[in-house]
Amino acid sequence: MGAVYEARHTKLDKTFALTVLPPGFGSNAALLSRFFREMKAVGKLDHPNIIKATNADEWNGTHYLVMEYIEGTDLSVLVKERVVLSVRDACRTIRQAALGLQHAHEHGLVHRDINPSNLFLTKHGQVKLVDLGLAWLGGDDNANAGLTSNGTYFKSLVWVRGFWVFAF
Repeated sequence: MGAVYEARHTKLDKTFALTVLPPGFGSNAALLSRFFREMKAVGKLDHPNIIKATNADEWNGTHYLVMEYIEGTDLSVLVKERVVLSVRDACRTIRQAALGLQHAHEHGLVHRDINPSNLFLTKHGQVKLVDLGLAWLGGDDNANAGLTSNGTYFKSLVWVRGFWVFAF
């Protein structure tokens, strides 16, 4: 929904991912609401398989979210390139995604948009869940209102023995 930039924090000498809403989006209540939801959702979580937020704010009318910078690619690129993972690597990938989803669930969140483009594979083989803009924030009816129809977030997720399992 916003532009994502590779940004360098000069004082920390560290690279971050910076998501910035385009000018004028601040006046669009629906988009701004989704952006705030992602800030709130990512900010609640701290898990190695979920992208980590470090800051969220607004400056001179421009809203932004700062997250850890991840080197690698999302799984949609691998799917498009028809990269075939070994059974071992595929199981590792799915397990890591499931662990991230379980952590989110334990904190009252359901991702609701699991697909290959929202699963990022680092150059070291670690999976990171990204894009929590449609996450269901358990119990927060105001934050959840109007995002998707009731039940749509379960179409790609199944709860099995304590883990969320999904298919592409």
